[in-house]
Amino acid sequence: AELNAKRPNSVLAVTADVSTENGNKQLVATARQFLSQNGGNGIDLFFANAGVGNGTLIETTSESDWNLAFNVNVHAHRWAAKYLIEEWLKTGRGYFCSTASAAGLLSQIGSMPYSMTKSAAVAFAESLAITYGDRGIRVSCLCPQGVNTNMLRQGDTPGAGIASDVVRSAATFSNLMKLRLSCLMPLSKKS
Repeated sequence: AELNAKRPNSVLAVTADVSTENGNKQLVATARQFLSQNGGNGIDLFFANAGVGNGTLIETTSESDWNLAFNVNVHAHRWAAKYLIEEWLKTGRGYFCSTASAAGLLSQIGSMPYSMTKSAAVAFAESLAITYGDRGIRVSCLCPQGVNTNMLRQGDTPGAGIASDVVRSAATFSNLMKLRLSCLMPLSKKS
């Protein structure tokens, strides 16, 4: 609201259920309509950033948790691209940025659904880049490690077993790396 007060019609908030194809279709359509008004270019950059970190081991993870992990961590990227790609191919440009995870490159202990779906998200981004890169579509895939978010901290609960230990280890490692980097590099440039 504050930004729209300063720059009218510059921001649009959209609530969407990205765990469904229709939610992604509506998200893309709403954003496209908003960004195309007054001669705008439509969607130049789409950032697929939603993610869930549910489930643990194969014998303890429910089918509904597996389905949710695939729907949000993989299919949401695919569904969004499905509704973006036609316009981008017509204009010869577009940028799809996907947030996967370091768990998409090296499996995360204690969370099979997360590791499996984040690996699939990385593969999807690579496939998009290979398939459409020579037609003006650019793709990036971010693979951050242990970002201090509610999703990361949810594993740090009593009774969470190995997942809790992995979260604590990742957080400790991350904090040690920050400490090490702050010792090696100044936090601000001195005049």
